[in-house]
Amino acid sequence: LIKIFSKFKLIFYCVDFNEQRFSNTFLQKLYEKADKICSKYSDQTWAVCESLVDYKRINYDVVSKYIPNSFPFTDEYYEKNKDKRTGNKIVWTGSILTDKQITDIMKLSKQIQNLRPETEFWYIPSNKIDLFYKGAEKFELKNTRIFDVEGQEASRNLVSQCDSGLAIYDKNFGSTKYIEPIKIWEYMMCGLPFIISCEPSLCAKVKESGVAFLLDPDNTIIDTQRLSAFINNQNLNKLRDKCIELAKEFDASKTMGNALLFKSLAVQQR
Repeated sequence: LIKIFSKFKLIFYCVDFNEQRFSNTFLQKLYEKADKICSKYSDQTWAVCESLVDYKRINYDVVSKYIPNSFPFTDEYYEKNKDKRTGNKIVWTGSILTDKQITDIMKLSKQIQNLRPETEFWYIPSNKIDLFYKGAEKFELKNTRIFDVEGQEASRNLVSQCDSGLAIYDKNFGSTKYIEPIKIWEYMMCGLPFIISCEPSLCAKVKESGVAFLLDPDNTIIDTQRLSAFINNQNLNKLRDKCIELAKEFDASKTMGNALLFKSLAVQQR
């Protein structure tokens, strides 16, 4: 509606989409209709992950741009803390969306520690901190630290001292298919390869690079030897530079800047 009364060029940035947003069928259809209208009639449509790009192409016949949940690149955190790495620290950071998610995080942590008993786990939750203490105790995890900090600055200073990251999600959480976790871009900017659920969307280039270990469905591990090889110190060290390269390539300033200068907007602005 703004387009009718304004000379502004409008971008619709889809940072989330959920095929089960509402239990009420009418509200869900209304939500999807609004998404379709905004996608079709904006001057540009951006999608936060490649699966959402595909969804809009197939269902709306809309060509959208992949603009990930990345950050403006800085090597400050990596350079400042790389000497503090031990080769043994795995980090998880973010918010807990479902109770199953935290159970899966703890279960996977225990499996990893069985493979590498010297592994340390650093958890940096923004909510439900008490459940991490309970989970670590229930699964008898050793060498575990749980941090209560606020803000990206404090979180990244901790993340960048670690060697790899976890991005674990509940497959039953409705929008999982159409998200690309923001934390993976933080991990890569800090030089951390990561282990991720297979249900969320993941950029094809990131998959091909080898910096991500994809779990089997529902956060299970069929081939423990493959996981053991991934978390091997030598392999993690080899993947650090690839992480930094990807974080630079998908720097938010670059991806958004290039999209804004794309001919579909530039022509209209002349």
